This record gives sequence, structure tokens and C-alpha cells, in this order.
Amino acid sequence: MFKRVALGILALYLFVPMAVSAQLGGKAVFFGLTLPNQKQTTSTQASSREQYVAVDSYAQSAPEFNQVSRLVDYLIRPYQKSERLKARVLFAWMVYHLNYDQFKADNLAGKTRDRKPRVLNSGDAFKTRIGVCGDFADLFVKMANRAGLKAVRIDGVAGEKLTRATAPASAHAWNAVRIDKEWYLLDVTWAMGEDSAIFQDMKEINDYKKAVRERRKHTEELTISPNRKINNKWFLTPPEIMIETHFPNNIKWQLLDDPITPRDVFEKNEGETDTHKNFNTTPVKMIIPTPSPTSSTS
Repeated sequence: MFKRVALGILALYLFVPMAVSAQLGGKAVFFGLTLPNQKQTTSTQASSREQYVAVDSYAQSAPEFNQVSRLVDYLIRPYQKSERLKARVLFAWMVYHLNYDQFKADNLAGKTRDRKPRVLNSGDAFKTRIGVCGDFADLFVKMANRAGLKAVRIDGVAGEKLTRATAPASAHAWNAVRIDKEWYLLDVTWAMGEDSAIFQDMKEINDYKKAVRERRKHTEELTISPNRKINNKWFLTPPEIMIETHFPNNIKWQLLDDPITPRDVFEKNEGETDTHKNFNTTPVKMIIPTPSPTSSTS
């Protein structure tokens, strides 16, 4: 009897996961999210880059529209049959037509003369063509939804070699988009490059507000450097690459088969030393969802 029970348990252990994987077409599923096949993601990106040249050119030369809906309808018109190219043309338009608002970023970080950091020009990135990471992430969601794509804003921390000391000051926002029933990661802000930053030398809050008002009035006259290049690393970035610099508050948006913890990241970057014990910083807040067999986030 004992041998029969043992063999039964062994059979369940070996064959049930294989059957589940087969039913899902070999795709990994984590907390209700269908994850991209990580072995295929890089090769798929490489084969898509030739298509992206034409898409990017189309996005860069798009005429001005005063409504997000009209702009999106124009952008996706040639790409109705491809969710990937829909996502790309929206992403490309944002990289080519938006600028990073350095004054707002400094204000939120408490680096300006305005003693009480506050959100400035929130939600107005489309009208003024400026914003910070959260504005861009929100705008991408809005544009993607109009294009018939599912997208979410991801909040967390980002930076090279995050540690317990640097993480609390490294708040960032990026996106995930669902393409052909799988979720992929992207970061509009990091794809823009350093030349996208403006209002770097502005110190007075009133001068800044005046400058923002002027941009809102003259959006159609704004030009972006023709030399700006899209950093393709941050479009449909493989999860195992994204996690090296981007750590989401909600662990499921790592999109990894085996999610890692903040401790894993910090200890790797801090090395084997114990210097991090001297840091008096706020820990990164993590949201670890409880998987439910009856619910799905996808």
C-alpha cells in the first residue's frame, strides 16, 4: 500500500506540471499573467527591428493633433493587424515628441527653491509635450487603451546597481503592455536619452509655471532634435534584463518565472560587505499578491 501511494505522488509530481505546461502551449503563467517566452523574446526583437525603422519614421513625422484620440487613430491606422507594431508606433511617437521635465523632477525630489515639493503639470504631458516618468507612463496607458491594447503603469524603483541606500530616492514608473495575449515591459523615459531633458537651469517656481503655460499655447511650434535616437533596449525589454535596473513595487510585474526579492538585488549590488547595515533608509515597499485559482490579472 505504501509503495502504491508513493508511486502515485511521484506520478503527480512529474506529470501534472508537464500536462499544465502543454495545455498552455509551453508558456509560463505566474499569478494569472501569461509571461513572454524569454528564450524567444530577444530573437523576436532582433527580427522586428527592420520593421521598426518604417514605423519609427511614420511616428516621427506625424502631424499635430489636439486630442489624444485623434493622434492615436492616425498612428495605428497602418498597423491594425499587428498589436506589436501598434505598441511600437505609440512608443516611438512618445520618444520623438516628448521632453523630460527636469525642473518638475527636481521639484518632486525637493531640490528646488520651492520648499514643499508638489506635483506640477500633472497629466498634461500631451498638451505641453513635457513630463516626468509618471506622466509618460500614464500617457502610454491612455494611448494604448485607445489603440485597443491593454497596458498598465508600473511603479517602483530604477537605477544602475540599486542598493538599500539609493533605492528610496530612485522612484520611477514604466509600463507593461499586453501583445498577442502575453505581457511585455517597456520604459518610454529611459528610451529617450539624456538629450530629452529641459528646464534644467530653471530655479524659480513662477518662471517655471510661465514657461509651461507658453508651451501649452505653442505646442504646434515645438521641435525635437532630429538626432534623437530611440534606445531599443527599453522596448519590450526581456524581464531578466529589466530586473537588473527596474524593481517594481508589485512583484508580479517582474514577469519572471522565479521572482526575486529586494534583498536579492541589494545583496548582489552591495557585494559581500556589511556596509549596508549602516544605512538608515526607508525599505522598499513590496506588494506580494496571493495567487488565486479563480482570479486572473491577464
